[in-house]
Amino acid sequence: MSMLKVRYKKVRSELRPGDVVGFNGRGPVSWLIRKGAGIPTHLALVVTPLDSTHQQRVQLIESTSLSLPGKKRFIGVQRTYLSDRLMTYKGEMWWFPLSKWAKALINGCVMEDVLGKYEGVKYDFWQAFREGWSKVLPRLFPVSESANHVYCSELVAFVFKELGVLPEKLNPSCISPAELISLGIFSGTYYQLKGKSKQIPRYNTLGIVREDEHDI
Repeated sequence: MSMLKVRYKKVRSELRPGDVVGFNGRGPVSWLIRKGAGIPTHLALVVTPLDSTHQQRVQLIESTSLSLPGKKRFIGVQRTYLSDRLMTYKGEMWWFPLSKWAKALINGCVMEDVLGKYEGVKYDFWQAFREGWSKVLPRLFPVSESANHVYCSELVAFVFKELGVLPEKLNPSCISPAELISLGIFSGTYYQLKGKSKQIPRYNTLGIVREDEHDI
């Protein structure tokens, strides 16, 4: 696995729906997740809709807390522009492209339908806290899968599960950002878009059993 540091403008046209953008923030929730579970501390999904002039935009779908221009502050699943996040974010950012087999499972229209079920869902503070300390506090009590509230990697995992990228048995409500990025669904190379060079431990190292694979 390798990491390249790149300028966003040079790779913008290569981002595809379903790719993941990772963050290493400086806020209290990010600190908690970084200390307890490692980096990245936050994840977002890439979507590439057309605007009114039929130009492709690069948006993110993420469960987060932001004060967006002209909108009331909302804590939960919302759309942002990657270019805006790069300009205003204080911390490191990475682009994690999906592997070829995972990209083949992403249909833009179907993905938008799936995302429509989650937009506006409120942020899951309890699960974010629980996963933030997953390496420190043992998971003594099982957590039932629930999409009533979702934190960042929980949202990504729910979407990937519905699209067939992740197996049905995976519980999205029990996966931290670092754990999701360790799953073998990404390409061999990832790209740092902002901040001092920092590699992601365990990136793309954990094999998963795909739904279209069968035991021999």
